[in-house]
Amino acid sequence: MTMLPPMEDVLWPLRGVLLFLRSPRWWIRPILGMLLALAAYIGIGLGVAWSLWPAPETTGLWWWMYAGIAIGLAVAAVLAAWVLTLPILMSFLLEDLARKANAYAKDHAQALPSLGALESFAGVEGGVDRAASHELPMMPGLLASLKVLGWTMPTRLGWMGISLVSGLIVPPLGVVISALGMGHIACIDATDIALGLRGFNGHDRLAALKTHRNEIRQAALTAGLLHLGLSATIIGWVLWLPGIVVGAALRTRSWTDAGGGQPLAAAPPSPAPAPVSGGSDGA
Repeated sequence: MTMLPPMEDVLWPLRGVLLFLRSPRWWIRPILGMLLALAAYIGIGLGVAWSLWPAPETTGLWWWMYAGIAIGLAVAAVLAAWVLTLPILMSFLLEDLARKANAYAKDHAQALPSLGALESFAGVEGGVDRAASHELPMMPGLLASLKVLGWTMPTRLGWMGISLVSGLIVPPLGVVISALGMGHIACIDATDIALGLRGFNGHDRLAALKTHRNEIRQAALTAGLLHLGLSATIIGWVLWLPGIVVGAALRTRSWTDAGGGQPLAAAPPSPAPAPVSGGSDGA
């Protein structure tokens, strides 16, 4: 008998969005950045659709066909821009948000927020010490992220190609597939940021991503559906990606690495102090 996946494997993007909504002190930088990104992505989509829009003399079935192709290609162009810019967008706008989510989980001693009443915001306002997250230095961290980017490039290009083809054949289907692709890529990159905050190098990040690839794919479905729902409200989309980052930061704390099976949230053990040689015992 086929076992259903645990709900936390599927719903962590939703839980991340809910926690982000309940944490207004986290909002300013991510929301402002996402509004700017949203304006840029909309501009790209409108520019592509405008350049391919059917001429006024086109009528009847041909007009609808060309208009549908223009919309489908515009969505595919937005997805292509998303794939190319998402790692940069997350690194500059949302890495600090992931630190705050880690601090929240540590303070509240839980891997995932509950869906119940509003919880305390104590300990999550303001900045979070980078050292507390055991992060790699800038260059090793950048190289690790580039290694993950290279390993996931076939997935990114695959989603781009599928979205492009489906947008040309059945434009509404292209919109849905593009949303699922955005959700999958967002889950991968959010997980990469979360693992980077735990001090994982490129090899260890890839090992964790391979071990949990099915969970990421399941969560990507939730992320894609959230993308469709929040995009319908336009402004709600700016809450989507920050919520995915928060959810990934919290979810990966319950993962174990491929090497030793230790929780990712565990800090490296402090070395025992060396005994002091010589001298007399205090009395």
